[in-house]
Amino acid sequence: LISALIIAVFLVALTGAFMTVNQAHFAIIRNSEDQTRAQRAAQAGLEWAYYNLEHDRRWGTASTEDLPSRPGGINSSAYDDFKILEASANFTKAEYLPMDAEIQITIENNLNAAALPDDELDDALALGQVPPEHARVRVISEAGGCRHEAEALVRLAPLYQDTFYANGEVDVDAAVAFTMASNDPFRNSVKATGEMYLPDIGGSKTRFTTPDGSALDPKGVIQANGKIFSQSPAGTENLDPADISKTGGRVMEEVKRKFSFFDLEPTDLPVAGESSQTPVTVASGEYRFTRSKAVSTYQEPDGDGGYNLRERTADIDVLEYYANPSDTTPSKVFRSYQRLNDIGSGTQITNSTTFQYSDGSSIGVEDPNFVQAQVTSFVALDGGVPQAISGDQASSGQFKVVINLDRQKMTVAPNTQVVPQDIPGVDGDGTLQITNKSGVYAQTEGAAFITPTVELGNNGSDVSIRATGDVELSNAKTQGVGTIISEQGNISLRPIADNSFNVNSPNEGLALYAKKDVTVANPGQANWNFQGFVFAGDDFVFDANPKDDGNSYDVAFRGSVVAKNEDTSDPAEDQGIAIKHGRRVKLVYEPEYLKFLNRNLNGPDGVPRDIALEYLYRKL
Repeated sequence: LISALIIAVFLVALTGAFMTVNQAHFAIIRNSEDQTRAQRAAQAGLEWAYYNLEHDRRWGTASTEDLPSRPGGINSSAYDDFKILEASANFTKAEYLPMDAEIQITIENNLNAAALPDDELDDALALGQVPPEHARVRVISEAGGCRHEAEALVRLAPLYQDTFYANGEVDVDAAVAFTMASNDPFRNSVKATGEMYLPDIGGSKTRFTTPDGSALDPKGVIQANGKIFSQSPAGTENLDPADISKTGGRVMEEVKRKFSFFDLEPTDLPVAGESSQTPVTVASGEYRFTRSKAVSTYQEPDGDGGYNLRERTADIDVLEYYANPSDTTPSKVFRSYQRLNDIGSGTQITNSTTFQYSDGSSIGVEDPNFVQAQVTSFVALDGGVPQAISGDQASSGQFKVVINLDRQKMTVAPNTQVVPQDIPGVDGDGTLQITNKSGVYAQTEGAAFITPTVELGNNGSDVSIRATGDVELSNAKTQGVGTIISEQGNISLRPIADNSFNVNSPNEGLALYAKKDVTVANPGQANWNFQGFVFAGDDFVFDANPKDDGNSYDVAFRGSVVAKNEDTSDPAEDQGIAIKHGRRVKLVYEPEYLKFLNRNLNGPDGVPRDIALEYLYRKL
């Protein structure tokens, strides 16, 4: 027993001596752990501030009590690890529970200020200021007596940061070359969650270049969650890693990380100048420029200064209006005063001239498809019912959406929002279709029809079309700039564009939003450029030669495309993003319009929506 007591006393003494000798060492370990906790808490504080700024750009400029409780906001459950202890306009104190640490966040938020010119922006950054469209976040964290400071400067980023983003496949058909360039100093990328089919990578047909094409661009990135295939003369081949360097950038297939994108809704989309636009309700349906048979009653000179009344069955140029595009009989028919070649020279068209629009063998009620054609040079769409108007009315500005039948052109007045009317009980209501398909009584099958033009706004004048259903301008040429929205349907058009672009304002281009597919096709048999932003709820098709006659053409796409590929019910129909019939295909990423989107995203009750940010620097 005495021996045991002696041993116990010895062990206690030995333990005490050990603790005394190593006390400083244990303090160092404990201090190191506290320092690690403080560092992690500071980093988490930066990420939390970044998240809140993205989800409400006013965070740090107003008291959190004044900000609404909304998904992703200061009261969001997305960051339950933070317990707010104190908050004011630009200061938040919180406990970061996982690290048992306290953090203090100070915000200098200048995100909502108007952008500066590049030279002034550089000067502000050099002076350590927080310039417009930037915010500085400073975090001080304390854990167990250890203190750590972190800082970050964030700035507004383009809403979408890829030239092409497909929630599905990307398939590019380019017989000679496929080049990707960017006017953004930081990004030049194409991403897909599915597979990619790109032109002959080994043959240097797929490359990243500077905008002028003078050099390769090393910041270029191609990423796919699926496989990437090279389409060479030998056929479709797997990506050869040895060929990647020929692109000038990086090519990564079967990437494991999940890509994210802003899921735009039609109510989110800011329309350039929308606040100053006048909504004009127009008759929903199809406006079909065509050539059809009619019995024309007209006056013909008799040689003695008078006229004889004549009738002739002829194929005439008309505008058929179908309130329901699926109908086989037009609701109204309009006939131009001036387009008289089909009747003969010397013909005089007067207000009393009639065109019995039928199959030429029976007139009036005997023909179930009989429609009386109205003679006019101008048709106004305002008010929900197309109507013939005089030249004086057309030029007075009284009507905002007018079709000139003599020129086969529809024009939209500046600062106008065209809204196709929803008609209860009518299939395909809320649509606007301008076409040149065959009419009810078309002339010889395959004969050429007049191709109409739809003229939107010019630079500096804002025009938009906001439809519930389809917007189909695919058999018409679209000229000008503006915004086209199909809230539930498809968009199909052939836009005329200039050979060069200068992005000086947000409305220099076409912004297209469709709940379903967007198809943009070459308006003529020639090389072609298109500039704009496209958000397709399903697929996006960019067709350089919709005639599919074996020819290919040079095309350039400037802007950004997002294809959400929401409808996956038929995999055979899923295209994601497809470029067809291209010869030399060039993509140019233009960030300016995407920054405009980011600045002006609408939100519920005037609350700014989520925005995209990026770090300019982080000090952790």
